[in-house]
Amino acid sequence: MKAHIVGGGFAGLAAAALLIRNANVLGPDITIYEAEDKLGGGFFLDGDAEHGYNLPGSIFDKEFRCALDLLATIPTQGYSNINVAEQFLTFNNEHPFVDRTHIVDRDLHRVHNPLRYGLTLGDGFTLAKLSLTPESSLDGQLIKDWFSTRFFETEFWLLWSTLMGSLPQHSVIEFRRYLNRFVYLFPDLSSMAHVFRSQFNQHEAFNKPLVAWLEAKQVNFVKGAVVEDIGFAESSGRLTANRLDYKRADAAISVNVAPDDIVLVTTGSQAADMSPGKMDEPPGPPPHPGRSWALWKTLAEKHKGFGNPDAFFAIPA
Repeated sequence: MKAHIVGGGFAGLAAAALLIRNANVLGPDITIYEAEDKLGGGFFLDGDAEHGYNLPGSIFDKEFRCALDLLATIPTQGYSNINVAEQFLTFNNEHPFVDRTHIVDRDLHRVHNPLRYGLTLGDGFTLAKLSLTPESSLDGQLIKDWFSTRFFETEFWLLWSTLMGSLPQHSVIEFRRYLNRFVYLFPDLSSMAHVFRSQFNQHEAFNKPLVAWLEAKQVNFVKGAVVEDIGFAESSGRLTANRLDYKRADAAISVNVAPDDIVLVTTGSQAADMSPGKMDEPPGPPPHPGRSWALWKTLAEKHKGFGNPDAFFAIPA
């Protein structure tokens, strides 16, 4: 059995590591196809000291159990006898983070409402109601459908949106999921006391040792490979992948997928159409607009079982 993994972000890297660790798949039988020249996806490291660094990442807390379980088997690059999870948790135990000032206004005055982050009792009722509403009743609804314009000017929303990446036009279902998942963070949102930090940045803390471990296992990395389509054969009422088409350096390449192979695909990207600016330069247009979800759109147009990517990527009216 061979494994074809589309996407070299943390999800794709983790999938390869878990196939090796839990399914006894050999490293040379795993290939990761990454459109960019760098691995890491949303956990990348970019910039320089002169123009500023771009150090994105994801909110990380003690409930990231699957990630911590995986990282507990990956050695750090500096100390082979210390695993990544151990180093990460030790750092946070020894250096707990308490953000005394998280928001300042244009006059550099601290903005903080210690009682309810600027929320009214009505806002609290709406949040509670949303938390208890079944997802089946929320299909197609947006966050702005549930809250007033004033809600999006509160300290709570500024804290929440910067932590979770939420925007008023996003799905209220996604908002509800994050709401229920991270509700225990509410009392300390302004200090982010329960949010874990890596010693430097998440790219160097998580991606680099994971990639080094996979390289030692002889996993194949095909960078600069834009997967454009996946072919399917239908048998016994099932769709089975039988071909993977990608472009690399303007060359079109097809890879045959055997019946007992597996294909894992990251649809979309956390860093989709990102165009970071610099300390002295505003962001420019996205370098590859729409590319990160083009494969998903192609698959969804052929097979309805792949869902509706436009619900996530279409520009709202």
